[in-house]
Amino acid sequence: MDNKARERRALILSAFGALIMAALGFGFAVLTRSEALMLDGLFSLLGFVMTLGAIRISRLVYEPANMQFQFGFAGFEPLFNLVKGLIIIFISLLAAYSSGLAIQEGGREIEIGWVLVYAVIVTITSIIVYLLLNRAARKTGSPLLLVDAKNWMLDGAITAAVLVGFLVVYFARDTQWSWILPYADPMVVLILVVISLPVPFLIIKSSLKELLLGAPDLKLQKSLCEKMLPVLKAAGYSTGGTRQAKTGRMIYLYVFILLDEAQADPSVAEQDEFRRQLTAELGTLYADIEVDIFFTRDESYGGSNMEFVPFENAPQ
Repeated sequence: MDNKARERRALILSAFGALIMAALGFGFAVLTRSEALMLDGLFSLLGFVMTLGAIRISRLVYEPANMQFQFGFAGFEPLFNLVKGLIIIFISLLAAYSSGLAIQEGGREIEIGWVLVYAVIVTITSIIVYLLLNRAARKTGSPLLLVDAKNWMLDGAITAAVLVGFLVVYFARDTQWSWILPYADPMVVLILVVISLPVPFLIIKSSLKELLLGAPDLKLQKSLCEKMLPVLKAAGYSTGGTRQAKTGRMIYLYVFILLDEAQADPSVAEQDEFRRQLTAELGTLYADIEVDIFFTRDESYGGSNMEFVPFENAPQ
């Protein structure tokens, strides 16, 4: 199975899983009168809708560039993840506001036994789906799957926290702490919001960086440089510089090679062959990569912030 089919299959699994979780959340919310479960169901419904969008995006990024999008569609991935993060934050803040009002009004009664049943089912299911999606994300390198897997991990962790919180309340119902029972549900919602908010903020931060053509993480940059060195040395090139950008699953690598006076100008055929060799070598490390190579004798080429150094001494 190729990466494209594996990614789509995993996204379909995520979509159906989210739809089932949404149905369970809304059903148990009506049964228990719990706003925490209603919020969980709402997040699952959002996950279902967003995963349908992710399936479309996963197809789009494999389509060839056209006249309107001449560099392809990789930028749609971080844009989609950015919108997803913003929606999660918006829903979380609305839920926090509603829970704050409920606490001011004296809380609300819930059927805590059914809440515990729901929490056990969802926690186990979320962990299973997370493991499957995370495995597929590692195999495909898909940012869409990676974000989806993180969301399932977050759902599992949050629901596990709900389970622990309501277990404490359940065992306290016949003690001097029974007065806290009406406040349990809105308090759990507030705790869920506090726990979950860092994740969409991190997704937004990462997506913005990719939309603004930020470089990949330092570990990947180092690995790419290490892969390049043998090919560059074998071709007799010793000095130059690189620029890297990551957008969605695509990495754009610009290699600047500074020729010294003793080196002959490479022919077009030689340049094409060298680019093929370098792209093939880098492709063994990272599949979705575009490589552009520039030959020059002008050290000012590439802008004032381009520093030409011996490749083996390049920052790593």
